[in-house]
Order: sequence, then structure tokens, then C-alpha cells
Amino acid sequence: MAVEALGLVDPPGSDTGEPEEHPGDAIDALDANDPPEPLWVDFGLAVAIAGGVVLRFWTGSALWLDEALSVNIARLPLSQLTEALRHDGAPPVYYVLLHGWMQVFGEGDAAVRALSGVLSVASLPLMYLAGRRLAGREAGWVATALLAMSPFALRYATETRMYALIVFLTLLGYLVLDRFLARPTTGRLFGIMVVSALLVLTHYWSLFLLAAVCLALAVRLDRAPRSRMATAWALIGVVVGALAILPWLPAFTYQLAHTGTPWARPPRVSSIIGTVFAFSGGDEDLAPVLGVCMLAVGGMGVFGRRHADRQVVLDLRAGGPAKGLGFVTLATLVTAIAAGLVTGSGFAPRYASVVLAPFLIVVATGAQALAPSGFRRAVVGVLVSLGLVAGVLQSDTPRTQARTIAATLDAEARPGDLVLYCPDQLGPAVDRYLAADLYQVTFPRLRPPDRVDWVDYEPRNLSVAAPGFAARVHRLAGSNAIWFVWAFGYQGLGGRCEQIDQNLANVRPVRQQYVVLDIETVPEHANLTRYAVPGDPQAPAPRRR
Repeated sequence: MAVEALGLVDPPGSDTGEPEEHPGDAIDALDANDPPEPLWVDFGLAVAIAGGVVLRFWTGSALWLDEALSVNIARLPLSQLTEALRHDGAPPVYYVLLHGWMQVFGEGDAAVRALSGVLSVASLPLMYLAGRRLAGREAGWVATALLAMSPFALRYATETRMYALIVFLTLLGYLVLDRFLARPTTGRLFGIMVVSALLVLTHYWSLFLLAAVCLALAVRLDRAPRSRMATAWALIGVVVGALAILPWLPAFTYQLAHTGTPWARPPRVSSIIGTVFAFSGGDEDLAPVLGVCMLAVGGMGVFGRRHADRQVVLDLRAGGPAKGLGFVTLATLVTAIAAGLVTGSGFAPRYASVVLAPFLIVVATGAQALAPSGFRRAVVGVLVSLGLVAGVLQSDTPRTQARTIAATLDAEARPGDLVLYCPDQLGPAVDRYLAADLYQVTFPRLRPPDRVDWVDYEPRNLSVAAPGFAARVHRLAGSNAIWFVWAFGYQGLGGRCEQIDQNLANVRPVRQQYVVLDIETVPEHANLTRYAVPGDPQAPAPRRR
């Protein structure tokens, strides 16, 4: 069985020796002295977890750029995947998995997003096991509820991207590593290698996570002499697994040199706090409140201990049960942000999905350390409730105006009309929902809109002058209307889209605005403007959507 191969359970007939012990056992013994949990507490946790499962398959938004790109790349034959990803900037595992998923379930919005939903739901029992092994049964249930109602986890459970897979793999890796350190077996060592390999071939930020894990294991070599051999083998297993990137190295080095993240700004030191707020709901108003609460409670997991007399002791030197996970979480973020500052590469909080699970386990451990029990339940209730509200608000927020633009084009455009996208990043999502047979091109190369070529993106865009490009599009459209899907403020374009709008208006003065970008509430927003040749009958009066 797969779970046996990864070392999560011992194979039949294996010599298991003495029962395994883990820190959670001692905390369970401490919790046994507490009064039993009221029924409403258990019911509340069950409702939170069940609600989180439902929300992982609920969003009304259309697929935005990254999701549409994922589908368009994953539908390619596997033999073409490497070349496509060289121009995209990502490793292959998620795309191979999505390719197989779409072969079975199709390419509809619900189908392609369900892969992330299933992976996110599968992470919940792993989260329980991880929290329980570290800080007891209560912490296991709290960690599960926190993940179930995490606004960040809910967002990426409903998105056709690799981040739900990353969370699943980090939890799987934690459990395999923890069990190996408790009782080393060949199967568990193999599991460490497999999970490490899958991580580095799913998202490159996993390299920072594995580096932090290796550093933590190196420290453990010196401080835990009785388990030195197991620690050394675990360190070797992580390193050997990470070497799985070597066959992919030519594509990786090409991506480093030519793709990067031209649409994003480099990180700042404050990006660490920004990441916690992203975990707490991003742009939602509740995010700072939930983020501060989680940081405070997480500090208890790193430095706090609850004693038998129901007192909480802060031990800044020895630390609490989650000090190791806290170190790995912080070291991963610091290393990644430092690398971004040195190289100037872009930063997006979603990359930090590699530390979402350990961070939430730290928070759950901190909540478990609080006393008395009534105060502990109140804190957990606040965290879960705030996460629920922020998660629902985020799930209900449109991510793109693509569906509105496509519906307008279907209703108003005529056969032979030309659709121009600037930047080309607006093309994949609109093209996915467009039913009309229209001539579609993108800035700057007049290519089809289904994919974005990130290779040398900014220099290529800036090498094209807006007046000449607009004149070329004008000639290409001839007597047909031009429908311009465009937005301003994108990185790496130098204002080209705004300039093209003005230049098209100079040669085609019959100009109408059909969709106005919704910059306040929709992250991927765009205008839809129609330009007709002089003398052409104007379309119906413009409508705002």
C-alpha cells in the first residue's frame, strides 16, 4: 500500500518494538486532569470542520489568469509540457497531476478546481495527526479546525493551482519525518525522499523549506545525541530527495535566467508580517485582526508551556512544544525573502503556502498551552470564527472580470471583429469564456491569447512602441471593429496599454466603453473598449457592468 511505502504505517509482520512516544502523549496525560469538554465545544469543532469541507468546493468566480494558464498548459500532451513550462516558470508535478485529472473529469470550472478541493480536504486528517503528535488530541482537533477555516487554505482549495498540493505534501512530509525520527525504518526514509522530491518539483519555494528543515536537523544532531543516527539519516533523506530537481535543472536554470516574476515587486522585510496577514484573509478587513491574534497565540506555542497546576509558563530559553516548527517556519520565510532581496525576484504571499501548515500547527499548539480551559476555548472560537467570516467573504469575491467581458463580446461583437489584449495576461481568462468566433491577438506579438510567454517579458514589451503597434492593429482590423481588453498599472509594460488606447482613439475616433475596470473589488480587472472606423454605425449605447 502507498501509506506503507511512505512509512506512515508499519508493514504487516514488521518488528515495531516498543510503542512509539511523541510529545503529544505527555500533553494528553496533562489534559486528562481537566474537566471533560462540553458537548457544544465538540459540536462547534465538528461544524467548523464540516463547513470547511463544503467551502472548499464553493466559489462563484470565474477562473483568473493563473488558473486558465494552468488548464491550458496541462491540456497539452505530456511530451510538450517541459517546453511549455520553460516559458511559464513553474516545475512539472502539479501540471502532470492536473493533466491526468482532466483526462478523467474534464475541463469545466468545477472539475479543474475540484483537484485542489480534494487535496485540501485530504490535508485535514493529516493536520489532525500532525497536531496530535506534537501537542495532544486537543491540539490536533484545533489544528484541523484552523486549517478547515483558514481563509488562505479556502482560497487555494478553490483555485486551479498547486498551492493545495503544497499544503498536502508539507503535512505528509512532516508526519513521515516525525515518525522516522521516533523509530527509523527503511520505508520511512524512502517516504522522506519521495515527499522531498515531490515538493521541489511542485514549487520552487520548497527549496527554502527543505533548507530550513536541513538546518533544523543539523542543530538536532548536536543537541540530541541519543538520536544522532536517525537525525543524520533523515538529513540525508531530505537532501537526496531534493536532488530530484537535477533532471529538471536545465529547465530550472533557463527559467531563472529568463522568466522570473516580472509582474511582481521584490519582497521587503515586512513581507513576513504581510504573509501572516495573507494567511488571515489577505485584503479582507478582518485579516489584520486575525493575523495579530494568530501571531500572539503562535508565540505561546513557541515559548509557552501549560503545567499541571493550570498555570502557563513562558520559557524563552527552552521554548515550548512548537519551537522546532516555529524555527522552520521563520527560517523558510527569512531565507526566501533574503533571496528575493538579493536577486530582485518578485514576491507573492501565496508562495508561502509551503509554511501554512507548520504555522497553523504552531498556533494550535499555542492555543493548547492556554489556561484555564474556558479561556482556551474562547480563543479557539475567536480564531475559527474570524477565519470563517474572512474565508466566506474571500470565496464570494470575484477574482476576475473575464466572464463579464466575454459575455459582452458574445452579445455585441460581430463576425470579423478583432479583440486585442493588453497586457496579454488578460487573454487566457477571457478566451476561456468567449463563445464567439472572433480574431484575437495580444500585445506585443499579436499572438493568440491562450498562453503568456514570460521569457524576457519586460524587455520584449518595452521594445515595442505603442504608436507603431496601434497602427499595425488598425490596419489588421480593416473595416472591422477593434475590441480592446486592457488595464493600466501592470508591471513591465511602461504604460504601453494606456498609450495604445490613446493611439487607437486617434485613428478610430468612434470609441465606446462597454466594461469599466472594477479596480476596488476585483483583483483581475479590465476595461473593454470598442473602436470603429469612421462612418461605421455605432454600436448600442455603452453599458456599465
